[in-house]
Formats: sequence, C-alpha cells, structure tokens
Amino acid sequence: MRCPSGGLRRSPRGPQRRRRRRRPPRRAPKNGGKQKEADAALPAEPSVPPSGYGTTGAPLTTEWPLGQIVGDIPCAGDESAKFHLYLPRGLQAGRKYPLLLMVLERTPSSKALGRFLDAAGLNGLIVVAPASGAADNYDQAMAASRTVLSNALARLPVDPRRVVFGGYSGAVSVAVELAGGATGVTPMGLWLIGAGVGPEAVEKLPKQLAIAAIGSADHVRRWDVACATLKFNGDRTSKTWWHVEPNLWGRPELIVDSLSWLTGMGLSRERAGRPQLGQEREAWAAMILHRVEGRLAAEPEWAADWLDAISEMRLGGTIQTREKMLAQKLKGNPKVEAARKLRRQMDEHVAKRFATHP
Repeated sequence: MRCPSGGLRRSPRGPQRRRRRRRPPRRAPKNGGKQKEADAALPAEPSVPPSGYGTTGAPLTTEWPLGQIVGDIPCAGDESAKFHLYLPRGLQAGRKYPLLLMVLERTPSSKALGRFLDAAGLNGLIVVAPASGAADNYDQAMAASRTVLSNALARLPVDPRRVVFGGYSGAVSVAVELAGGATGVTPMGLWLIGAGVGPEAVEKLPKQLAIAAIGSADHVRRWDVACATLKFNGDRTSKTWWHVEPNLWGRPELIVDSLSWLTGMGLSRERAGRPQLGQEREAWAAMILHRVEGRLAAEPEWAADWLDAISEMRLGGTIQTREKMLAQKLKGNPKVEAARKLRRQMDEHVAKRFATHP
C-alpha cells in the first residue's frame, strides 16, 4: 500500500506493493487482419471502359455477373474449397479467355480481387483466387488451388493454353509448384509478387514460360525475386518491375503493366489455330498503344519501354507500323536515352548485387 506521499506504508505483514493486473497477451489477428483492412480500401469497380478484346458478339451469360466481384463460390465436387471470382465486362459467348489464378499469403476476402480489376478489364483476364492462404495452411492452399483450377476450366470460358499462376509473398511457392506441373496444365505465364524461389523449383518450370515479377528494391526478399528472374531462369523470358514503395505490390500501375506484358507475351508466342488470335493480338497491341499515345509527352520513358516490348513481340500487321511511328517521335529524346541507359545499369546492378544472398 502507498501513503499519499507515494512511499510504501508498512503493515503488520510488511511492505505491500500494489499488484498490477496482467493483461492477456495480444494475439495476432486471424487470417491477416491488417491485410483485410487494406483489401477493404480497394476499388470494387474497374476504372477502365469495357472491351470486346478484338471481336463483337453476344455478351457471355453465366451464373455469375460480369463486372462484379463474387466471393466464396463453393467448388463443384468439394464444397469445402471456395474461391473468389471476377469476370470482366466485355466477355462474349462462344469465346475462350485467359485465366489468372492468384494465390495469396493470407486467406483473402473477396475484396482482395479489387487489385486486379483494371488489368483484367484491359486484357480480358478472368481472375480467380482460392479462399485459402498459403501462410495459414500451405497444403490446404495447394489442394484448394488445384480444385479451383479444375472448376475454372470446367465452369468458366477459360482457354487452358493461357493460364497464369500468380503468387504473393509467401504464396509464391504455391504458384511456382502449380506452374511446375502440379496441375497437368502447361501455363502461359508465372506472376511473382515480392518473393521468388530457389533453382530446383525454377528448373521444373516449362521452358516456354514467361515470368513477370514485381519486386521491392528495399526489401530483403529482393534476392529471391532477382534470383528467380535472372539467376535461375535459364532461357525463359522474364521481366521485373522494381519499386521502392512501402508495400510489396508497389503502385497499382505495376499490376496493370506486368499482367499486360504477360498477356502480350502469350499472344505473341501462340501458334495460329484460333480464329480470333489475329484479332486479339491487334486489340491487345491497340490497347497498349492507346495508353502509350496518351502519355507519350508526359512520360516518354514509360512509353519507350512499352514500345520496345511491343517491338520485341513481333506482332506484325498494322500494329508494327503504328509502333514504329510512335517510336520515331521519341527518337533522340534525352529522357528516353537516359532511361534506357539507366535500365541497363539497373539490370547489371540487380544481377550483381540483388542476385546474391543478402
């Protein structure tokens, strides 16, 4: 006990101190509480207009609406496995579209798909995300991803030759394992956010796979990203978007750019056979060039990077002529030349510094 002066008052049993009530230990929020708060702030509607992706036709009719995120859809055959879905506006009956199967680190809410709406709308990407987090239960996330993929192929207008497996942070390993043959599907692309994997996992990936990655140059896991895309990737085509933002995703624009690049790589490598292939190539390149034209003067470095990418894809047709005309406008631009030089130096720096263990 204490006297008013703050000292200890003696009692027959000796000095007494006030007992402090013990607070229960703080528990981490289940299922990534902070992540769910961040997801709640994501957009629920795309900011880009609907696209026909090169053709016109009757709108696709499914049990789920176009242009809206639908959450917690039970899988046929295993209702314990659920997934979130986004079908972009502009999808048409009788056509097949590319699929992004996105695995997240923590069990996501359906609002997490808000990150991908613009990229989906511009590229005709159907987006699905298993309602299981890799960090919460890796085996469950892997099993759920397989089940969700089989459901997507059976229940949605998905082209099985144009599947992209994506993984965020701790879920990158799941995406890589899926792409390495765990599903029986040969994917078009692999999308890595904030992390990478070792040489054994990369070695199992199909040789024709295109790898896109978003990496934080300030994060210790830049080593993982750089090794997966530069050191271990062999002859696989890869491109990394580096940033210094406080989160692993970087700016929203990086999501649009990296997924658009993967879509373009898939279209440029696809063999003739689909009647809509030529139209889709033209529509995709026209979409990119429209974005380039709108930012040619204000952001010539960004525009030149895309023009270089389209030139390497060799899409041909009227697109090549239009691309060359825009490239001519940037010829000799000091900002463009400086940016190209900086990119070369950055690639050399990343290969030398980032692709070694920190």
